[in-house]
Amino acid sequence: MTGRTKQSKPAGRKLTGEKLDSAQAAEVCLPEGFALADCCHVRDRVVWRIIDGKAVLVAYEIGHGPGGQKPVIDGVLPRSEFGFSEDGRLGNAGRRALIAALFDELSEACLVRCDFTYQDFI
Repeated sequence: MTGRTKQSKPAGRKLTGEKLDSAQAAEVCLPEGFALADCCHVRDRVVWRIIDGKAVLVAYEIGHGPGGQKPVIDGVLPRSEFGFSEDGRLGNAGRRALIAALFDELSEACLVRCDFTYQDFI
Protein backbone atom coordinates (compact mmCIF):
# COMPACT_ATOMS: atom_id res chain seq x y z
CA MET A 1 0.00 0.00 0.00
CA THR A 2 1.24 3.46 -0.81
CA GLY A 3 1.55 6.36 1.61
CA ARG A 4 -1.99 7.58 0.92
CA THR A 5 -4.15 8.36 3.90
CA LYS A 6 -7.85 7.77 4.15
CA GLN A 7 -9.83 10.92 3.43
CA SER A 8 -12.31 11.88 6.08
CA LYS A 9 -15.92 12.63 5.28
CA PRO A 10 -16.66 16.29 4.70
CA ALA A 11 -18.41 18.03 7.54
CA GLY A 12 -21.99 19.03 6.98
CA ARG A 13 -25.55 17.91 7.32
CA LYS A 14 -26.20 14.32 8.33
CA LEU A 15 -28.88 12.43 6.48
CA THR A 16 -31.97 11.43 8.45
CA GLY A 17 -31.17 7.76 7.87
CA GLU A 18 -27.77 8.20 9.52
CA LYS A 19 -29.41 9.95 12.47
CA LEU A 20 -32.00 7.16 12.79
CA ASP A 21 -29.21 4.60 12.90
CA SER A 22 -27.50 6.45 15.76
CA ALA A 23 -30.70 7.06 17.78
CA GLN A 24 -30.49 5.75 21.34
CA ALA A 25 -34.26 5.49 21.90
CA ALA A 26 -37.38 5.07 19.77
CA GLU A 27 -41.02 6.04 20.28
CA VAL A 28 -44.21 5.78 18.26
CA CYS A 29 -46.08 9.08 17.90
CA LEU A 30 -49.77 8.91 16.98
CA PRO A 31 -52.64 11.42 17.01
CA GLU A 32 -54.44 11.52 20.34
CA GLY A 33 -57.23 8.96 20.61
CA PHE A 34 -56.03 6.62 17.87
CA ALA A 35 -54.53 3.14 18.15
CA LEU A 36 -51.55 1.95 16.12
CA ALA A 37 -53.82 -0.25 13.98
CA ASP A 38 -55.89 2.82 12.98
CA CYS A 39 -52.91 4.87 11.78
CA CYS A 40 -50.52 4.68 8.85
CA HIS A 41 -46.78 5.30 9.16
CA VAL A 42 -45.87 8.56 7.42
CA ARG A 43 -42.29 9.33 8.34
CA ASP A 44 -39.55 9.09 10.94
CA ARG A 45 -38.16 12.07 12.81
CA VAL A 46 -35.21 12.40 15.16
CA VAL A 47 -35.12 14.79 18.09
CA TRP A 48 -32.43 15.59 20.64
CA ARG A 49 -33.80 15.30 24.20
CA ILE A 50 -32.28 15.84 27.62
CA ILE A 51 -32.95 12.61 29.55
CA ASP A 52 -31.48 12.19 33.03
CA GLY A 53 -29.18 15.14 32.36
CA LYS A 54 -27.74 13.66 29.16
CA ALA A 55 -28.39 14.49 25.51
CA VAL A 56 -30.16 11.56 23.85
CA LEU A 57 -31.16 11.22 20.21
CA VAL A 58 -34.74 9.87 20.04
CA ALA A 59 -36.30 8.46 16.86
CA TYR A 60 -40.05 9.04 16.50
CA GLU A 61 -42.14 6.89 14.17
CA ILE A 62 -44.90 9.29 13.14
CA GLY A 63 -48.29 8.00 12.06
CA HIS A 64 -51.29 9.91 10.76
CA GLY A 65 -54.90 9.03 11.62
CA PRO A 66 -57.41 7.65 9.09
CA GLY A 67 -58.71 11.17 8.39
CA GLY A 68 -55.21 12.65 8.06
CA GLN A 69 -55.01 13.71 11.72
CA LYS A 70 -51.45 14.63 12.63
CA PRO A 71 -49.78 13.92 15.97
CA VAL A 72 -47.89 16.45 18.05
CA ILE A 73 -44.53 15.57 19.59
CA ASP A 74 -44.61 17.15 23.05
CA GLY A 75 -42.01 19.86 23.58
CA VAL A 76 -40.82 19.97 19.97
CA LEU A 77 -41.30 22.87 17.59
CA PRO A 78 -42.69 21.91 14.15
CA ARG A 79 -39.37 22.04 12.25
CA SER A 80 -36.91 21.70 15.10
CA GLU A 81 -34.54 18.89 15.92
CA PHE A 82 -34.29 19.90 19.58
CA GLY A 83 -36.85 19.08 22.24
CA PHE A 84 -37.49 21.14 25.32
CA SER A 85 -36.79 19.52 28.66
CA GLU A 86 -39.64 18.60 31.01
CA ASP A 87 -39.36 21.97 32.76
CA GLY A 88 -39.69 23.80 29.42
CA ARG A 89 -36.05 24.86 29.02
CA LEU A 90 -33.52 24.14 26.33
CA GLY A 91 -29.98 23.30 27.31
CA ASN A 92 -27.16 25.62 26.21
CA ALA A 93 -26.29 23.53 23.16
CA GLY A 94 -29.94 23.33 22.11
CA ARG A 95 -30.46 27.06 22.64
CA ARG A 96 -27.42 27.93 20.51
CA ALA A 97 -28.51 25.56 17.75
CA LEU A 98 -32.06 26.93 17.84
CA ILE A 99 -30.83 30.54 17.58
CA ALA A 100 -28.48 29.61 14.72
CA ALA A 101 -31.28 27.82 12.86
CA LEU A 102 -33.63 30.78 13.31
CA PHE A 103 -31.03 33.20 11.95
CA ASP A 104 -30.37 30.94 8.96
CA GLU A 105 -34.09 30.66 8.19
CA LEU A 106 -34.57 34.41 8.59
CA SER A 107 -31.71 35.30 6.26
CA GLU A 108 -32.94 32.80 3.65
CA ALA A 109 -36.53 34.01 3.90
CA CYS A 110 -35.49 37.65 3.50
CA LEU A 111 -32.88 36.80 0.86
CA VAL A 112 -30.37 39.00 2.68
CA ARG A 113 -27.44 38.36 4.90
CA CYS A 114 -27.33 40.03 8.29
CA ASP A 115 -24.32 42.06 9.35
CA PHE A 116 -24.38 40.23 12.67
CA THR A 117 -24.38 36.55 13.60
CA TYR A 118 -26.29 34.52 16.10
CA GLN A 119 -23.16 34.48 18.29
CA ASP A 120 -23.71 38.19 18.98
CA PHE A 121 -26.84 37.19 20.90
CA ILE A 122 -25.44 34.35 23.00
